[in-house]
Amino acid sequence: MNNIIFKLTLTIFFNALLFCGIDQSMANVRDGGIYNGSHEAPTGISKKTEVVFLPFFENWDSGQFESDFWTAGENWEVAAQGGNPGFAARFNGSPQLNGYESELQSCQMSFEDSDIMIPFLIWLDFEISLDVDTSSSKENISVEVWNGISWILVKNYTNSGDFNWIKEHLDITFPDQNHDFKIRFKAYGEKSGDIAGWMIDNISVYPEYDFNPPENLTASRPDTLNNKIELSWEQPQNQGTLITYIFDDGTAEGGLYFNSPGEIWLGSEFTVADTGIIQAANIFMQSNGQVCLYSIDVFDSERNYVGSSGTFSPVFDEWSNITLPDIPYLGSFYIMLHIQSNSASDIVVTDCNGPNAGIHQGWFFDGTNWNKLSDLGIASGVFNIRTVCRSSNEIHNVTFGPGSASGSTVSPSGNLLKQVDLNIATGSVIGNIPQYEMLTGYSVYRRTRLEDSFSMNPDVEDFKLIAEINESLTNYTDIYPPITASSCFDYYVRATYAHGLSRPSDTGSACIYVSPPENNIISANPAYENVRLLLSGKWQTLQLINSSGLIVSAYNVEALNETTIPIHDFTNGSYYIVLRNAEGNKKTLKLLICQ
Repeated sequence: MNNIIFKLTLTIFFNALLFCGIDQSMANVRDGGIYNGSHEAPTGISKKTEVVFLPFFENWDSGQFESDFWTAGENWEVAAQGGNPGFAARFNGSPQLNGYESELQSCQMSFEDSDIMIPFLIWLDFEISLDVDTSSSKENISVEVWNGISWILVKNYTNSGDFNWIKEHLDITFPDQNHDFKIRFKAYGEKSGDIAGWMIDNISVYPEYDFNPPENLTASRPDTLNNKIELSWEQPQNQGTLITYIFDDGTAEGGLYFNSPGEIWLGSEFTVADTGIIQAANIFMQSNGQVCLYSIDVFDSERNYVGSSGTFSPVFDEWSNITLPDIPYLGSFYIMLHIQSNSASDIVVTDCNGPNAGIHQGWFFDGTNWNKLSDLGIASGVFNIRTVCRSSNEIHNVTFGPGSASGSTVSPSGNLLKQVDLNIATGSVIGNIPQYEMLTGYSVYRRTRLEDSFSMNPDVEDFKLIAEINESLTNYTDIYPPITASSCFDYYVRATYAHGLSRPSDTGSACIYVSPPENNIISANPAYENVRLLLSGKWQTLQLINSSGLIVSAYNVEALNETTIPIHDFTNGSYYIVLRNAEGNKKTLKLLICQ
């Protein structure tokens, strides 16, 4: 049977905003997918609908609120002087308002990113200052965001004292935010005359793509005389296309239930030529007045059990979403509803007239025997069961192959399945293929610091880009620059994508200790495997002493020019090497073991 290519049905699951926008929005993405909010940023405005499209910038140079569709309440004005610099929005304390609230509110704002599957944040930057007449701490200004349902407080300021211009950088992304949103600055309090005025300037609202960074970066130096540091990391989590594989057409004309006590499985074979992880299953059920234990079990293409959900209670007449623990798949797999009933099960609905109804991907399993529903006399229909996966690949279409052959033995429990007629709309999310954001490689950054400087902040300016490597690699060998004093090298890695860079990874560090010539240690210190010492033939005995003063090893090194001490069996920590010559003179060297 030839493969049948069905219309792709996708559900893109990510809790972020989806907005409309302008073509210029992507042109203002710089340095890691972040629009920098500079004064030169364009402002996209739809005057027909009074919507501003991100990125949006306001410095009040127009001298009025109306040009960018701001709505201003009492005592708000565009001040020609006192901004940072030039014009600014100002809430005046005079004329005095008592028990007041007065808002400066934007029109709707939107961001166009509906065709690119990239999680992102929305940032609000602005500058604020305050002139106080009386520091009563009873006059306020709040920064709030309308999410389509309610105003959400982001930050609040009080008149506890004057302050000059403060630059703010606030995350205004909310999981339940509507497609469009608004911002406002609300002045409120008991007596506005206690302040001379609040000043607001240089408002910038813009997206920042939130790519996942590489994880678990490590940096290590081999215990040899070289100038190499080995870096390794893990690829970012959740790479791949989020996709929901769907057989049904969003309606149900029938249903099945198990009419007996017992334990059985009902489900679908998803015959896909793909790899990735299974993250959830969706199932549509109707009540049959039963009390059962339900869970989702996953089987691979060879019908080996590979994972399951916890037990769940279905939400009848709605799609139930059941989380699965990121189960890997390679090719086809089965999503099976595990039913443990006392008398009978509830109804799993079936689509009997959709485009996939005749492909016989429905299965019954009694714990021993696997049978297609068509082998049990149930001739058509697909379960309204869907699976949410994160494909490892860039998906442009979905090919469902032919189903597997049924078991040779027909289950004796198959005749206990009962069919019902239905005529309900279950609903379906059918979407187009979004542009996929491919991981293209990694950028490696390094800084050098003295070994007694322990700042590990990856945002400091002295990190420099040292390498850009292919996405298939998760390691890099750094040839560190020559040093004359003990130094540490800090690293972080960013994943690179078509539209920018990820956040920095965690920081990995490796330190190189440069010993004075008389210290005799010529291998790495801290030591990892062995310690090499240059003896010059003048020492007679060697003792290795731990921090408690106990001798943990001793050697006769008479007439040796060089020796190696194995340290595999020693715990990490500080040690001392004590050398003695024939005259009784001794030399003590400090050693750090770090394996």
